[in-house]
Amino acid sequence: YYKTTLEKKPDDFKATLDLFYTYQEIRDWDNAERTWQKIKGWLDRPDIDEWDRLETIAARGWYLGYGDKLAEAQAYFKSYLDKAGSNAWLRAGLGHVYLWRGWPRLALEELKIAHTLDPKSVDAKNGIVLALNDLNYKKEARKLADELYKKHYKNKHVQDVYKDLKVEDMPALWTDFAFIVEDPGASEYWFSAKLTEPLTPLVRMYQETHWKKASYLGEEVYWRRLGLGAEWIVHPELVWDQAVSFDYMEGGDFGYRSEFQWFPNDHLRMALLYNSFSLDIPFRARVTGVEAQTGKIGLIYYESDLRHMGLWATINWYDDDNTNYNWRAFFDQKLVNTSNFKIRCQMNVWYARNEKTDVAYFSPHSEFNPSLTAILQWTHYMRYERAFKSNIYLTIGPYKQYGYDYYPIGGATYEQLIDLSKKTALIWNVSWHRRVYDGVQTDAWSGYVGLRKNF
Repeated sequence: YYKTTLEKKPDDFKATLDLFYTYQEIRDWDNAERTWQKIKGWLDRPDIDEWDRLETIAARGWYLGYGDKLAEAQAYFKSYLDKAGSNAWLRAGLGHVYLWRGWPRLALEELKIAHTLDPKSVDAKNGIVLALNDLNYKKEARKLADELYKKHYKNKHVQDVYKDLKVEDMPALWTDFAFIVEDPGASEYWFSAKLTEPLTPLVRMYQETHWKKASYLGEEVYWRRLGLGAEWIVHPELVWDQAVSFDYMEGGDFGYRSEFQWFPNDHLRMALLYNSFSLDIPFRARVTGVEAQTGKIGLIYYESDLRHMGLWATINWYDDDNTNYNWRAFFDQKLVNTSNFKIRCQMNVWYARNEKTDVAYFSPHSEFNPSLTAILQWTHYMRYERAFKSNIYLTIGPYKQYGYDYYPIGGATYEQLIDLSKKTALIWNVSWHRRVYDGVQTDAWSGYVGLRKNF
């Protein structure tokens, strides 16, 4: 329609702007950029209405944001707000960019200013809903979303946010299947399902079942677990997850897990976990039937969408009186950022120590592994409720076991993430890794499939 209009009236400003919006919606970034360059040359035309001019200036910032060029979008909006600080369109746009960069508190402040400047601004109110929800003010977000939807139910952005909250409040079923096979000697297969039922916007119950089979040198062990738990937003900054589990075949091996997550500001995230029946332990110990109690503490500093870093410390108290300690520090940086392709680099330093070495499984006195991981990310398709993305992870680094030389290790993973709708999502991956045990190199193959369905 817009192209037909422009064939008849090549200088039609409104049709050209609408064509720009259309290219943006279908993620045709090259044509969108060419169309913008044409629009940009018309902004000083005397026949352009002032409101259209202001809308167009704001549209450029939104375009950069939708294209995931968030730092550039932030700088763009700020440059115009330095000249026109009372423009609600620009402030609403900047608030959304803050939200997409992972700063919901800062976003909420900016969006509230935009709402004060223009109480009728749908963009500002819609952004406030998103910010409140991200900050765990779930009830307030839903109340405002309902009010907004009643008045602006034809607005596609309002519809999108309203549907997101409705899906979030639906029961959800997660099913997972995974395997690890080392050549030679060790393998593991597992299946799990988790059904989540929201009771209120702040409390959700869940049931989970877990089946796992592991083998090492011909000896097999099985785990069959059934669990019941709840996640409670105690305070917008504090989330408590509590669960109990047991062996559903024999009725024993009772366990409980407590996890606390704390979000004091837009940048710090902290987690504390204790699990009295844990299988989240080193692979070679797990496949021999070892179980453990696990304690974990983590601290992440999230600077922005461009970089974040963290530190994790874990203690595993094995049921054979061995104790495993491990620490991991990482730094993640985005190196290349385009709308459909990105490259991230993650630097990791991992160190582990075991109290006992004279056991039937691999348990060295200490291990050390610094590594570098390149993460290549593609967005092949993203439109409305559907998306198709893929990632490649390439890891390399030296590995040092106490009493042995350094050995090169690494791996590669290919992953796909598919959103079929807001209610249905699929993720799968396959991996190869080179590992070293007592100076002997081993190939490990693994795979994973996960499906989420809301209903």
